[in-house]
Order: sequence, then structure tokens, then C-alpha cells
Amino acid sequence: MRRLDLKSLIGRYTKSFSFVGLIVATLFFAASLTPSLLPRHFVVQGILSGLAIAVGYAVGNLFVWLWMYLEVPPIAVRIARFGKIAAIVAAAIVAVTFLWRATVWQNSIRTLMEMNPVETAYPWRVAAIAFAVGLLLVVVARGVGAFWRWINRWISRVIPRRISYVITTLVVTVLLLLAANHMVSTPALDFADRVFLELDKRIDDGMEQPTTPLFCGSAESLIEWEEIGRQGKNFIVNGPTEHDIADFWGGVGQQPLRVYAGLRTTDSPKQRAKLALDELIRVGGFDRSLLIVATPTGTGWLDPGAVDTVEYMHRGDTAIVSMQYSYLPSWITILIDPQRSRVARQLFQRGLQSLDDASPKSASEVVPARPEPRITRLRVEYGPLHRFRRSDSRGLWSGPPFPSTVWSRLTRDRARGHPVLVAEVS
Repeated sequence: MRRLDLKSLIGRYTKSFSFVGLIVATLFFAASLTPSLLPRHFVVQGILSGLAIAVGYAVGNLFVWLWMYLEVPPIAVRIARFGKIAAIVAAAIVAVTFLWRATVWQNSIRTLMEMNPVETAYPWRVAAIAFAVGLLLVVVARGVGAFWRWINRWISRVIPRRISYVITTLVVTVLLLLAANHMVSTPALDFADRVFLELDKRIDDGMEQPTTPLFCGSAESLIEWEEIGRQGKNFIVNGPTEHDIADFWGGVGQQPLRVYAGLRTTDSPKQRAKLALDELIRVGGFDRSLLIVATPTGTGWLDPGAVDTVEYMHRGDTAIVSMQYSYLPSWITILIDPQRSRVARQLFQRGLQSLDDASPKSASEVVPARPEPRITRLRVEYGPLHRFRRSDSRGLWSGPPFPSTVWSRLTRDRARGHPVLVAEVS
């Protein structure tokens, strides 16, 4: 029985890797370290860089395949040897330089986000995690290729070669989808659901229940403080105060009103919308000159740069009402239940109906004991809009995605003579 020579086995396996693929993978890894929109923990950065390595390796292999498919003449041995050495040196210099700059780049993003800088971004930990993730993905991809060839050998015995390629690809694709759904996707989504649920229940350090009756979540509030959710608590407590606005304007300001119905407040979106509107009436939201119906992101977050600014602009004579539809990030929410984000329509419909109802009798059917509103403007921020074609409606779209059917439909069917206002987000 032949002894297993581990050294020769590793040597044969490493030689089977594509040199061009490894160089391109290294460059992709370096590019993944450059500044992005948000600061990243070193573990997250390592995983993303590992994905970049795998993609770069695939791109390099694709380039080699294209070179061979086009039957480009091979490069001379001496030139090829010099080119390999130059490529290795250049890729190594780029990777090390980018790792050295990783901390500076992360702190540049944190400064823009008004976060405290970090002493280090742990570049070598990032490199280790990225290497492990990239190697795992490449090995898995090679295993899938080997599995495809094994299946194709059996099918090609009874089916013509080109047809067997198509059938083999279909069989392997179906098997991979079934395996990914049951072995990867479902457990991963369940794990993410548990993690983000616990995060939503957390209360940040220094966060205390408001004592002022005008605040949502106070002892007098119709909405329980514990049921609001982590991002909702931050939204309610961390906004500008009456004194902040007065100091900004050098005069008198009002306390902005903020109402937030958390996901755990009620089980039904309709009941949640009704409760939010009842709370809005309790704090006197209809007595403010500007009412904003704001839709949060998937985790329930509302951008302070948007809501704080409008409160300062109107000297606090505002009321913002929002309701949470998920505690998961938006992209996970879309995968699990894409209809969740549309529950904000319930809140908008109720608020709009409450403004449209003229008689006290019909108004009481929407919410009990509604006072005569002094509100002059109703704005809707972020989310999908419904019945936004009234002659007195206005809207500011902040960075709508180009395939947005709601945006295109509403701008097309808007009242005659009304401009289209879109804030470009870079």
C-alpha cells in the first residue's frame, strides 16, 4: 500500500491553482479594503474581502479561458517568467500597502459618520479571515466543478455530448439550490432573525424612559416604552429639544413631537397604525403646522440627518409619526417577506383619511375624539406612497432607485403643473 505523501499532495493541489486567478484575486482583495459607505468591523471586512478574493479568482480564470478560447499565441518562456515575477511583486506591494492604509481609511469613514476613531483596523486579522473565506469558497467551487464532471460522465454515456452538458448543468443547479435552501439559507435566516430580534430588544447605554408627557413612550403614553424597539427609542430620545432649537435660532422654539409604534406594540399593522395615530392625537400632533409620515429602514432606523434637519428648519413646529415593520435589515426583510415594508401604507392612509374627513362623526370612525387639525402640510418621507395624487400633496424623493415603479407612476400621474422634486444622493 502506497504511503500518502502529504507534501507532494499539497504541491500537486497548489500547482493546480491558476496563477492569473491568484494575482487577480490579490488585487480584488486589496480593492476591497478601500473606503466604503460605512465603517466595518474587522470580521465583517474579512468576510467581504474573502468574497472579493473568490470573485477575483473566478475573473482571473475567466480571463485565462478567454485567452485560450481565442487561441492567442503563447508568450515566450523568458517573458512569461519575468512577467510572473513582476506580477507577484506588484500584487504583493499593492496588498501590503492597502493593508497598511486600512486603519486610515476606516477612520476616514468614521470621522464622516461622527464616530470615534479606532486605533487599528486589525489588518492582519482581516487578511487571515479573508484568506480562509476565499480559500473555502474557491475549494467549494472546485468541488462543484468536480461534481459536475462526475455527473456528466454518467449522463454522457447515454446522451449526446452537448445535450449532456445542458442536462448536467440543470441537474447540478437544482441540487445546489435545494441544498443551499435547506442547509444554508434557512438556518442562516433563522439565526439572523434571532440575533436581530435580540438587538431590537436591547436598550443602549444611557437610554432612559422619557418623563415628559409629550414624549412617546412616557408613563402617559399609549405606547409602552418596552415595546418600541431599540431604533425607535433612539429616534424618540435623541432628537433636538426645545432648548436646542431655541439656541439655534436665538429665540423661542417648540418641542418637536415624535411618535413611534414599535413592531412588538401590536400584532396587526392596522392596529399599530391606529395606535400610532391615537398617540399622535394625544400629544397634539394635529396642532403642528407640519406633519411627517416617515417610514424607517428594515431595522427601524430613521436617519437623524433627515428628521433632525426638518425640525430645526421649522423651529420645532413639527410632528413626525412612524411605525416599525421589521427588526431585520432591509435586504433580509425583502428575502423573507417583501410585503412587510408596505405596512407603512396603513399609517399614511389613516393619517390622510383623518385629514380628509370633515365631519366629527366620520372622523370619530377613524380615531376617537380627533381635535380640529391646525395642520397645513402633510409630508411623507422615504417609503412607498399611496393616493399621492391630490392637488395639495407635495413630496421630496431622496435617492429613489431607478427601477422604482412607485416613483415613476406617481411622477407620471401627479397633478398638472406640479414639479418633480428629487434629491440626488451620491
